[in-house]
Amino acid sequence: MNQESPDVLAQKAIQAALKNQWTEAIELNLKIIGVDSKNIDALNRLAKAYQENGNPKKSQRIYREVLRIDSYNLIAKKNLKRFNQTTPASQKIQISPNLFLEEPGKTKAIFLKKIREKVLDELNVGEEVFLKPSKKKLAVNLRNGKTVGEFEENLGQHLSRLISGGNRYQIHVLSIEDDGVGIFIREIKRGAKINGVPSFPNQQNRKYLSSLKDGLLSLISDESEIEIENGEDDDYEEGFDEDKIDSDDGETETDIGNLDGETKEMAL
Repeated sequence: MNQESPDVLAQKAIQAALKNQWTEAIELNLKIIGVDSKNIDALNRLAKAYQENGNPKKSQRIYREVLRIDSYNLIAKKNLKRFNQTTPASQKIQISPNLFLEEPGKTKAIFLKKIREKVLDELNVGEEVFLKPSKKKLAVNLRNGKTVGEFEENLGQHLSRLISGGNRYQIHVLSIEDDGVGIFIREIKRGAKINGVPSFPNQQNRKYLSSLKDGLLSLISDESEIEIENGEDDDYEEGFDEDKIDSDDGETETDIGNLDGETKEMAL
């Protein structure tokens, strides 16, 4: 019988974790480590699986092993730190596998620019964050108002205009990595006057995916199917007519993500 490749095992391990099948996730990641004992991604996933399966001592030991291999590994450092903190069950983030389903023209995964490193310890994968438009930039804030980072200029300006025209978006943290923060943004409402303008016009139509990018639930995988883009090469001006939009006074200074009820209506 042909042995499954590490890439296939990694995808199965991620899917098992998404279904809270932690025992299976442990077995799959152990198979990967049996072939490659220094596979950082598999070790981080294994540590997470042991933690969720009620074995914190093994989890901590594996995270420490990760740091022996890579002393700068953000995931291992962050999770070891959290073992010394008590998190009430009511504050734990429940992540639906459907949260990061892609929809052409309406969703996009990107890396933020100008990351504020001081807030990284406060971030959790799957956490909802909020848009903060201004005249010069489109920032992403935590619920407490602290800025996480900013959109690339062209995309930020494009989305700010759409927000002025009535569009609304929901954003969740997709990955927390050594070199940046990835977010997943979804259009949840399109303004009536800009009904024909897609939020992400240059994104190719692809099959909806339920696989998640690096970092989700600390389940890191280099072979993730969701592609996080920087957005630098995208032209967001095509097909967009600013004259069709009548901006509401002061709307671009509003915390768009913090709308009562409206951002909760997205079907998962």
